[in-house]
Amino acid sequence: MVGVPGRSKACITCRKRRKGCDSIRPRCTQCLRAGLPCEGYIRQRLFINKTTTTITTTSTQNNTVKPSPLEAVSGSVLLPAALSHSAYEDKYIGLYWDTYLPSRQLLSRCKDSDRICLGGWTTTVQDLYVTSPVLRKALLALCLSTISRRDGQQWMAEEGLKFYVSALQGMSGALKVPANAKNDALLLANKLFSLYEAMYGGDGQERFRQARSWLAHCGGDMALLISRRPEEYISGYAHRLFVDGRMALVNNYPLESYLASSSLLTRKKSILSHDEWKTIPWSLQPKTPKDQLTDILVDIPSLLEDFDIMDSCIYPEKKEAQRQVLFDTCWALINQLTEWHNNHSSLLSSKLPDPGTTEYITTSDLVTTHLLTQYWTLCLIISKTLLELAPPPHQPSHLKSPHFPPPTNRHPATYARLIIHAVHIFLHPSVGTFRWHLVSFPVSWVVRYMNSDSVQGEEMRAEREMLEGLFRKKEAWTLRRWVLRERRE
Repeated sequence: MVGVPGRSKACITCRKRRKGCDSIRPRCTQCLRAGLPCEGYIRQRLFINKTTTTITTTSTQNNTVKPSPLEAVSGSVLLPAALSHSAYEDKYIGLYWDTYLPSRQLLSRCKDSDRICLGGWTTTVQDLYVTSPVLRKALLALCLSTISRRDGQQWMAEEGLKFYVSALQGMSGALKVPANAKNDALLLANKLFSLYEAMYGGDGQERFRQARSWLAHCGGDMALLISRRPEEYISGYAHRLFVDGRMALVNNYPLESYLASSSLLTRKKSILSHDEWKTIPWSLQPKTPKDQLTDILVDIPSLLEDFDIMDSCIYPEKKEAQRQVLFDTCWALINQLTEWHNNHSSLLSSKLPDPGTTEYITTSDLVTTHLLTQYWTLCLIISKTLLELAPPPHQPSHLKSPHFPPPTNRHPATYARLIIHAVHIFLHPSVGTFRWHLVSFPVSWVVRYMNSDSVQGEEMRAEREMLEGLFRKKEAWTLRRWVLRERRE
């Protein structure tokens, strides 16, 4: 529908000219033929001025009816109900992006390489949310809950919860139709459910169920993912969602590390480690540095599963043989990580900004810091596993290795320190709540390492104090709460 925000998929130029648009990016065919500049597809936001902050109520006999905050309109503005509702939705979605995105800029306006690395889902959701009531409600739930926490407006949190529940009900109904399992909007909606649970799922009374609910969404996302063949993720929105979500499903952290994360926490091999899932979705386009790093990540859950099998083995000779295989696997993964780092040294060699003297963090700085912290986290996990592979002092071992234990520059404490110092960048006020995707995975593994038997007594005391100082920052409130609840679960 031309002229109505949130309805038309046409570019801005075609909407102004009231012409049909084929939505080709970056410039549509209609604009190319007419020789006009194509102004893009970012929808303009429509705001409605309100002259009063009070919302009147009307009584009918014994019932008092209070309009929804999203439907309340000032008497000075008269709009059709549907347009009024759409305008308010656009307003709150706009406020959400201002709070959420780094430096308050849309990732769609960044360099392609930066946008792809940090997550193209923010552009995808803006294209798809008007096509699906479930996705629209999931997005509105996030929007209202985020603004509620920022501004201290409890009614927004309540409205956000209503949208969330309604979206869940809509998803349940939609998935009863088998064909909807391949709907890109529903796949994205389930990712937003996961993000909502991670950030706001503990705001109610049943706080201890937050992590369980979030893991349930991870499982649902994996089920939706594997309901398609790898060939169905070669192009379009499906490819973008698969690439953005693959890391998350392996390491079990919302959206950014969504597909790989659950396998890391459960220490079970991921289906994503199979060769077809590493190759076929990239048949038409090259892998980015982040894609290549994720290829290494998806193999780590299998390593952890084999470690648990070895650790529970009661036959000494068999256990020793398994230990040697695991030891070789660890060093093979370390060599892959070293090769990745060497291949992308020019990208990773940029000096990280000083958050104390920088007015805002650029997307290029975020890309460099994000890739480095992901790399350091994988190194931490593998080097920690190497240390745990060491047999007890009283038990003879025949491990064949050029160096054991790992050298200082390969010690997990080294990587933990690097991550802690880099986290300051993600907590800079200009990064917005988008930081949640970038910081949750590395910080959670640092905390897990520092609370393990590998760290004794006063070791890393300075780093513990630094991390506690970071958690006291208001920007780290959600992160601190998530780490504490993850430990309880």
